[in-house]
Amino acid sequence: MKIYSYLSSCHAHWVSRNPLLAFKQLQKMIDLGQNLMKEGDYQDAKDYVGSAFESAEILFDQEQSSPQLVSKLTSLTIMLSAIYQGIGRPIKACSVLNRIRWKLDEEEARSRTHANKAAFIRHCSNALLEARKDMLGASLLAHGISNGNKSAAMMGMTVH
Repeated sequence: MKIYSYLSSCHAHWVSRNPLLAFKQLQKMIDLGQNLMKEGDYQDAKDYVGSAFESAEILFDQEQSSPQLVSKLTSLTIMLSAIYQGIGRPIKACSVLNRIRWKLDEEEARSRTHANKAAFIRHCSNALLEARKDMLGASLLAHGISNGNKSAAMMGMTVH
């Protein structure tokens, strides 16, 4: 059984049993999370966006990979990563991006016979890759690491 950070096991079970209702509820949680982010309240936004993210991930894992769900999962992944970055947890931010990008890449491989679906999923996966690059760049700049020292810093080396 998977352990969730934002959903209780009861809520996760409800999501898996009621995919259409759960999908409809995603937007409410997203809207609440976005409003809290606009107010700078990243801690509370994390709970709403995290719940929506885990709900979308459950639906995706049940092979409910409609374009609407893939699009929501992609945007929720980027939002949750931005929240983690905003509260000073860049490693967690990258981990969320990497996990969903891996899932999208797996789904793209399964969708090879459907060229349009595979292309759309690749587009979403690339959006997560770009978000990760942007996040890493911002994190390096915040720590005073210039582009010339970026590769050394990413490998954990100190440049004098």
